[in-house]
Amino acid sequence: MSLEKFHYLLSQFKEERLSPEEGLLFREMLRSGEYDAVVEEDFLQVLKEYARHSDWTPEREAALLKSIVDKLEFALVRRTDGAHRPHKTVVPIQKRWVGYAAAAVVLLTIGVAGYYRYGRVSTTPATAGHVVAPGSNKAMLTLADGTRIAVDSAMNGTLATQGGVRVVKLSNTLLSYHVISTGNKVLYNKLETPKGGEYQLILPDGTHAWLNAASSIRYPQMFVGAERKVEITGEVYLQVARNNKMPFVATARGTDVRVLGTGFDLMAYEDEGTVRTTLVDGAVRVSANGQNQVLRPGEQAALDPEGHHMHTAKADLSQALAWKEGRFRFEDTKIAAIMRQIARWYDVDIDYQGPAPDNEFNGSIERTADVTAILETLEITGNVHFNIRGNKITVIPGPR
Repeated sequence: MSLEKFHYLLSQFKEERLSPEEGLLFREMLRSGEYDAVVEEDFLQVLKEYARHSDWTPEREAALLKSIVDKLEFALVRRTDGAHRPHKTVVPIQKRWVGYAAAAVVLLTIGVAGYYRYGRVSTTPATAGHVVAPGSNKAMLTLADGTRIAVDSAMNGTLATQGGVRVVKLSNTLLSYHVISTGNKVLYNKLETPKGGEYQLILPDGTHAWLNAASSIRYPQMFVGAERKVEITGEVYLQVARNNKMPFVATARGTDVRVLGTGFDLMAYEDEGTVRTTLVDGAVRVSANGQNQVLRPGEQAALDPEGHHMHTAKADLSQALAWKEGRFRFEDTKIAAIMRQIARWYDVDIDYQGPAPDNEFNGSIERTADVTAILETLEITGNVHFNIRGNKITVIPGPR
């Protein structure tokens, strides 16, 4: 394809005048990578012109640029699926591009029209200047005698000794149990993360647990008997140490997951309704209300909110485990589901003014990003905008 043709399609796209056939051709040309330099130059010119006419401070401009270059892998586009199908807002994930050109290409691939049309609107004072910090490593440990220890503020080293077991803080991210002497007395501990917190734990048997925000795991300080049983709320990923003689059982909201040695994610937030068990490797048996499903690697079992039906399907591991890798990842995700994740990780309250937009989004962004990086990107669609007041984010349909 000629360079002139690409310039023409780029111009049509920015004016939102591409036909469905031209849109497909334009995307094919973008995916080829042959026109990355053109895309970068165009994007930088747009950013330069916008900054010159905006009332942003230099700090604000620098913050936006950093969020684009360093943080975002997604922006928005309206997919034209034909006259009789509703438009669907998506956020494609572009993995090929890196560095500065990556940001430009990503935005232009999926959001030039939105950027040109809604760029000013999405960066209004409603979000500008409001810094909502992302979550961090923090957790509360409750010992068997009721003693509570804020793990994140404690010094590294032994936090407690109980029943022949030492509880040791290894680092700012990891708590561990070390068996000194064996016994038959069972003492239960509980590790819980608040909203805006995450932490890791190595159980007495060597099982490694990752706790997402607003989650908990209750466990014996030493495993004895016929099985290793823990109780979970929220979302926890477990890499279970193998012990064929003592199966590992994780329970959450009426669901039991029984394993010998494997890696799996168990998501059981109350506000999500569905309980989801996602298997990475090994094998697990998921049981609830008389229903049993044996999962194979890459499968997910979903129990409906009423607990009546369990459905097994191929899992999107990149989405299910994104939180563990320090990212948000959305695949055909509606705004309400996105905001639930934001509420837990940024420890904010979410309010809706009117019905939540029904658009779906796909994309990825680091969880270290300021919340405004996500909100401003979502606003590009013109289908939703946000107000931040203190610890509350209000979701409002339509453009600002």
